[in-house]
Amino acid sequence: MSFNHGAATLKYSGSNRTNRFFEVFVFLWLLVLVLYVTQQRSFPYNFDDEYGVLGSAAVLAGYDWSTPANMPFYGFLLAIFSFPLFWLDLEPTVLYRSILAVNAVFVATSAVLALRTIRLLSEAYSELWRILAVIAGFSYPAVIHYSALALGETALLFCFFFTAYHLTVLLHSSETRVFNAILLGLGIGAAQYAHPRGVAFVIAAIVVILYALRARSILFKQFGIITLSALLSIVALASVKSHLLTVFNTHGHVSSSLLSFVDSRFSLLSFDRLIPFLQVIFGQLTYLLTSTFGLLLPAVAILTSITWMNFKNCEMNLKSNPDNSVARSRGLLSGFVLLSFSIMFAASVIQMAGAVRGDHFFYGRYNEVMVPALLIASIVFLSHMSKKMVLRWTMAGCLIAVLSAIVIGWYPEDIFQRKTHFSTITSWFVHSHGLWEINPRFILFGTAAAVFVLAGSVLFSRRLFVTVLITFFTSTALYNFETQHKMGDREWNEFNELAAELGDKMAGLQLQVRGSELNSRIKGEALQIAFPKSHVNFENDILNDVDAVLDYQGGYCHENTTIAYMRNASFCVVNDEIYEQFEGLAVPLDINPVRSRAELAPAIEINEGLKTTGIRMGKVDRVLALIAKEYFTGWFRYCLPSVTAAISQSGASGNENNELGVFITDLSGKWLEQWRVPLDFHQRRSDGSMRATSSVYAQSTVPPGKYWLNIALIDEQGWDWRGSRKIPFTVEQ
Repeated sequence: MSFNHGAATLKYSGSNRTNRFFEVFVFLWLLVLVLYVTQQRSFPYNFDDEYGVLGSAAVLAGYDWSTPANMPFYGFLLAIFSFPLFWLDLEPTVLYRSILAVNAVFVATSAVLALRTIRLLSEAYSELWRILAVIAGFSYPAVIHYSALALGETALLFCFFFTAYHLTVLLHSSETRVFNAILLGLGIGAAQYAHPRGVAFVIAAIVVILYALRARSILFKQFGIITLSALLSIVALASVKSHLLTVFNTHGHVSSSLLSFVDSRFSLLSFDRLIPFLQVIFGQLTYLLTSTFGLLLPAVAILTSITWMNFKNCEMNLKSNPDNSVARSRGLLSGFVLLSFSIMFAASVIQMAGAVRGDHFFYGRYNEVMVPALLIASIVFLSHMSKKMVLRWTMAGCLIAVLSAIVIGWYPEDIFQRKTHFSTITSWFVHSHGLWEINPRFILFGTAAAVFVLAGSVLFSRRLFVTVLITFFTSTALYNFETQHKMGDREWNEFNELAAELGDKMAGLQLQVRGSELNSRIKGEALQIAFPKSHVNFENDILNDVDAVLDYQGGYCHENTTIAYMRNASFCVVNDEIYEQFEGLAVPLDINPVRSRAELAPAIEINEGLKTTGIRMGKVDRVLALIAKEYFTGWFRYCLPSVTAAISQSGASGNENNELGVFITDLSGKWLEQWRVPLDFHQRRSDGSMRATSSVYAQSTVPPGKYWLNIALIDEQGWDWRGSRKIPFTVEQ
């Protein structure tokens, strides 16, 4: 049976010269934006994730690195593209920035691939709208944020758009296009090695390709080439992974199979875990809705509609000639995007089924690789609608985003007080109200204000709407850089100084960190990055064959062996045979190490006006405090009186158990109520100080009268009374 396969050539809208000009423009725009952020970074801070990628590159370059115990294995595709940089013998900071520059190339290239893809699928659309859609999608804060970290996120983003583009070319063209089929297979095979969750793209691509084969939108010859290319890619990269697991990740743990991982996650689910699991689902969905200002809604709705219409038409015309029309290609690619997002979202929810940290309930990192594609789809299709329809979709998305933000305000207060990793929810507004703190009230008000501006801009012009959206995204990304990334660089800068002072002398030596398990792991990873030509031993027992020790315990290093003083550690040579190389060297990198809590001078300051006037609670306040007592639910807690304490650098020991204790005593000193506020010392400012705020939860156990509201620091050693402060506190009739 013979059949006509449609048009003979692959057609882009516009002239080739014009198209290339716009592609170069988009490439340079995003390259400059990302390089602006990445080339100001100085040292990794997202351990263990970055260490896994950097260590993979180091081992591929022939360096003697290993991992600490129980560090999980991460994707290594970025390492494959960056490991030759280790051969250039660069300073640690220059090496790190060079690797991040590879991220910038990934992002800029992905944007060009996205532009080419939508150009194939939207011939009737304005090129300006395509460019605006791509710039908006890739200005999404998480894209810029992860580009400035040595993670697998940008490599995974590249794999998605690389796969989507070459899939579109094959669906859109009647020619065999062997080269595109080979590249498509390579993209499918490589996705899971950028990060394990890349398997979502693999599954989605397989489903779409098999359906396209059934619909005769892809030839059997193309299918064979794709399959062979993917298998060869998987075999080659699997051998690299096996090498890394053997040489580098000797202490790591790797899930034996996808099924065992899923089984381990579902085993966490039980009836008593049902509510937290539903909170994770709704929380992650709310995060995506609010971080995209509601544009997730029209994107999913439109992609679902296109996919369903294509499926119905395809089933009705299976016996007719093969269809390589733009509509068929658009339908199949919409299915690929929608299926990829659905699997990715399901994987993220399953991964966070046993949510422990506060950010686990809203986890965005695993889903955000799909957000640029969804934003592009939403903006491109909205641009072709009437202004009235655009306003309807925009208002619907904005309304749902705001309603979702209201709902999470009724999550238990415990969730918002847990330890939180900012890097997993980087496109939210948390950065504007205290670093590392999830504040639902600020998220609600911030979302409401932003969507009000966006919805209002639609009334004037759709182009103004997209311009405002790009401004919001870009400004958030740059603000994240000024707070999160620069803070991380400041926190770990002493390791850069250590490398600058001692880098050449440490080459080839055996090093170790002595301290807590956390110190020996995280600080050990930092030490290995600072001295890439050395070998760090992650065992915490005293070893006889090490040459130098970074001591966080105190008492291990002596004055005559110490070669560098750090903020709260000493670096000393313990090998007598090499000590003469360092004799007389004692570098004060930061300040002399603090050895005991007795040396600290706690300092907690409270607003002078508050100390003078005190805090008053009426009947309504006490009712609200009673409602908020057990679960701290709803918005009631924000109506309560509150107190903010400023804590100086010397005011706390900085360990993970530090809390701010608040308690109420009567005038004779009898305790009536107490509660605690966890402190996360990643909130520290450049001068080492920080602030902590607590609502006042006084209930019916405190009768009307005059009291003291007391504040003091707590850690594993108990209350630190030397730093206590008190405020007059009155409970009214």
